[in-house]
Amino acid sequence: MAFIRLARVLNLTGYGLLELALAVMIFLTLLVDLGTGKLGTREIAARTDSVPALVRRVVSAQLLLAIAVYGLLGLVVFCLPVEATLTRLLLGFAVSLFGFPFLLPWVFQGLNRMAPVAALQVVRQSVFLVVVLSVVHAPTDLLRLPWAEVLAVAAAAVGYVGMLWYAGEPVTINLRVGCDPQLLREGLPIGGSQLVWACRMYLPILLLAARSGQASTGFFGAALRIVMVGQTLLATYFTTLFPAMSEVSFQSPTALARLLQRSMRRMLWSTVALAGATTLAAPLVMRLVFGSHFMLPEASATLAVLVWIIPILAWRRHHSDALIALKHQGEEFACSLFGLALLVALTLQLSSRLGAAGGAWAMVISELAGAAVTWWRSTRYLPDLRLPRAPELTSISTTNAAK
Repeated sequence: MAFIRLARVLNLTGYGLLELALAVMIFLTLLVDLGTGKLGTREIAARTDSVPALVRRVVSAQLLLAIAVYGLLGLVVFCLPVEATLTRLLLGFAVSLFGFPFLLPWVFQGLNRMAPVAALQVVRQSVFLVVVLSVVHAPTDLLRLPWAEVLAVAAAAVGYVGMLWYAGEPVTINLRVGCDPQLLREGLPIGGSQLVWACRMYLPILLLAARSGQASTGFFGAALRIVMVGQTLLATYFTTLFPAMSEVSFQSPTALARLLQRSMRRMLWSTVALAGATTLAAPLVMRLVFGSHFMLPEASATLAVLVWIIPILAWRRHHSDALIALKHQGEEFACSLFGLALLVALTLQLSSRLGAAGGAWAMVISELAGAAVTWWRSTRYLPDLRLPRAPELTSISTTNAAK
């Protein structure tokens, strides 16, 4: 809802700058996290560390990383010829990095307490929406947007810290504890894989901004914004699934394979149907959601192609999370690097000829190749894992087996 409002209020140049700044923020946030959050979830789910001690280690490490990342950002934007508006957007949004260490969904995720995570996600996004509706009324209000993100992160952070304090586990900080080589060494492959994911999702925006101008960047960013709604739903599902995968992985590979097969049957074909319907209705969706500025064929063609990332990610995420649960995050990172290398090559080739739609094709092809490689590596540790079959074929096979 917030981005529908922004796409209609801002001009194409302003919206393109906003999407570019938010794409950079994804990378900065992942540098602050550096895989320590997901590592913490795995350790809490496996009950290998006490919650207060682990929270102190992770929060302290992330706070040190936030200081370093903000300093590096300031150095880059003042030393390089970055547009003045983009510089102010980046420095404003990056203030939220200091609140990021106190966003603690990974703690409740490891404890299988998802209600607080859901509630505080709603709080965070609601604060962002309210601030956007309150302060952005014209293209000249673009530079007020960082306040929305800073206040949203602060509200959610206060909620997480308050709930842990109420549970008798107050959040403490010790910057000397934050210099934890073991924590960073174990989290680095996970953080590297998350950074590669960000490259896979947002590198085409950066390349389009450099090669095709702000209009194509805006078209691609708008289509990606719709797709990211689907990705957010997937992320919510896998946030709940990952602790179960971590627990089952300690029982047997067969049990983990059975869990993955059941989950993929539920997820994959519904996302395929969603992608097909969105492709058919892409021009209508872009017009209704973002308005007349996004009625050009380049915008709808980008959405029609890009939406197929959702079922591909539904397939790929099962196997990438399985590798992490099995403590083979290094192999998952290698699979992500393979997909990224292919994305760079394809984006450079296709975006120059097809614009935003070329970037969409590059993402879909590279994601499909990366998903296939990730599945292949996961079958090495889960020999009982099979490719999901269509519902009709599954039903027929079950009937024949019963006969």
